[in-house]
Amino acid sequence: MTLEEAVAQVPAVKLRTAVTALALGDNIISQWCHGLEDPHDPPPTDWINSYPNAVDTWVFGHLRGLLPVQASSLAGSE
Repeated sequence: MTLEEAVAQVPAVKLRTAVTALALGDNIISQWCHGLEDPHDPPPTDWINSYPNAVDTWVFGHLRGLLPVQASSLAGSE
């Protein structure tokens, strides 16, 4: 990767970090809402675990291969 390519990635990397943080926060709020609406039903753990990655795929889709992997942020949500 050239210096120009690395510099061009900076805004996308910052945006990806912000989107990941937003998805993790949304996931927590959604779990709270589920607990309030259906207190006797267990939370959908499969969806909870896959949600941050699903958001990342939806937002960045075809750009995912061009951006560095955010293993620590997404792995922490599972």
